[in-house]
Amino acid sequence: MIQKTIVSNTNNGSTTITGTSATTPSNGRKFWTTVQVLNDAVFTLLTDLKDEGGIGSTSVKAGTLLTGNFTAITLSSGVVRAYYGEH
Repeated sequence: MIQKTIVSNTNNGSTTITGTSATTPSNGRKFWTTVQVLNDAVFTLLTDLKDEGGIGSTSVKAGTLLTGNFTAITLSSGVVRAYYGEH
């Protein structure tokens, strides 16, 4: 099921995040639906529309897939790819 989601979301575009600046969806998009951790990453902020508090200072291993409606991502290290959903 998750693999199908990534294949589907690839057609909707994605953003690869490698730096430590805050990143938000672009091109009029409101959120990403899947975040794929490519290299071990530490999130200083990961904000989901449904969770106003978001998460911070969280380490996530490479290969992890996070699903939600993410509106902002800030890393202190690592690389992630955030996929836009069909919404």
